[in-house]
Amino acid sequence: MGSSMIAGRSTRMEVLELLRRKGPSSAETIAGDLGVTPNAVRQHLTNLERDAFVISHPERGARGRPALLFSLTERADSVFPKRYGQLASMVLQEVQDMGGEDALDEIFARVAQRHATGIEKELQGLDFDQKMARVVAWIGPCTARSVCPFYELRAWHAAAPWRPGRLYRWPARE
Repeated sequence: MGSSMIAGRSTRMEVLELLRRKGPSSAETIAGDLGVTPNAVRQHLTNLERDAFVISHPERGARGRPALLFSLTERADSVFPKRYGQLASMVLQEVQDMGGEDALDEIFARVAQRHATGIEKELQGLDFDQKMARVVAWIGPCTARSVCPFYELRAWHAAAPWRPGRLYRWPARE
């Protein structure tokens, strides 16, 4: 099961969310919180551990057998939504409200300049089409929410009164 299979309101996702909120927990504790049987939770935990989303470790109590506690791995973090695009949209809207289009244009011009400076030497001696191909390869694909930091900003970009010619100053075709 890959991380894409965890999406939605499945019991497995509820187990992961509970572990995220409460930290290391036993199958019995998770079962009580979710209102399912401990055996059902153990089955989910077994699969989640197999897929490297959780790890188990025994914890000794005052007496009796050690309790087996489950906690999230770093890989589990990948299944939770990040909402960075939403935050970026909110910040950009505030910048535009405070400083107008010119302030927004200035921010994007600075970002573009900073990143262009990083690959400028790679572009020397190339014609326009080669430069464009290199820049597109450097940026990478921007077609899926999971791999593109700009994906969620597209709706905001479409609604914003942009003047794109001021944002990026590409060299004219030779």
